[in-house]
Amino acid sequence: MIHPYLFVGVGGSGGKTLRALRNNLELKLSQAGWEGDLPAAWQFLHIDSPVIQDGPNFPAPLLPPTDYQGLSKAGQAYSDSYMRAMQYVDPEDKDDYLRFMPSPDEVSVNPTIGAGQFRGVGRVLLLGAHDIVRNALSNKVDKLMGAEATSDLIAVARMLKINEQIQAAPTVIIITSLAGGSGAGQFYEVAEMIKSVRPNESWVHEIYNMLYAPDVFTEVDQELLVGNALFAMS
Repeated sequence: MIHPYLFVGVGGSGGKTLRALRNNLELKLSQAGWEGDLPAAWQFLHIDSPVIQDGPNFPAPLLPPTDYQGLSKAGQAYSDSYMRAMQYVDPEDKDDYLRFMPSPDEVSVNPTIGAGQFRGVGRVLLLGAHDIVRNALSNKVDKLMGAEATSDLIAVARMLKINEQIQAAPTVIIITSLAGGSGAGQFYEVAEMIKSVRPNESWVHEIYNMLYAPDVFTEVDQELLVGNALFAMS
C-alpha cells in the first residue's frame, strides 16, 4: 500500500531534514525511471523564521521556493510580529498571552535571520504570521488530496512494482528540533493549524512528530538547549 504524505519541517533542523529526505526520494525515483517533480501526493513545507532558507552549506539542495514559508519580511522587526500576533487575540485572553510573549522592549533579536534560540520569540513570530502559514498548509493539503495526487501514486507504485492500493487518508509528519528558538517555539502551533485546515477529518488529529533532542547538537551551549527542550515538551 502506498500513502500520501505531508512532511512539515519547522525551524532550521526540520528544514534540513526535509531537504535530505526530498533529495533521497528524488534519487530513488530517478533510478526507477521517474521523470519530473515528486508525486503531488508527497508534499513538503518548511516553516522557519528567516526571510529565506538558511543552511546553504548543508549537503542537500535547497527546497523549491514553493516549499518554504518564511515568517519574516526584509526589514521586519520583532515588534511588528508582536503587534500582529496580538491582533488575533481576544481582549479577554490578552493577559494570558502576555505571560509567554516576550515584550518588544526586552527583545533584540533580528527575526529576519532567526529566533535567536529563544522559543518565546519563535512562537510570537509564528503567531504573527498565522494567516500566511495556515494558508500555506491548506494549499499543501489541497494538492496532496487532489486527483493528480492519486494518479501520481498509482504511477509510482507501478514503476516501483509495489501494491497499487492507495491509503486514502494522508499521513502528516512534523519534524523539528526541541533545542532552538523557531522549531521549539512553533511546532505545537503548527500542529494546531494543520488540524484547523480539515477539522472534521480524523487524519489531521493523528499527527506524527519527529523531535530532535538537544544531544544531537555538539557545538552549542547545552544549558540553553536543554531549557528550550524542557519547556517545549512541557
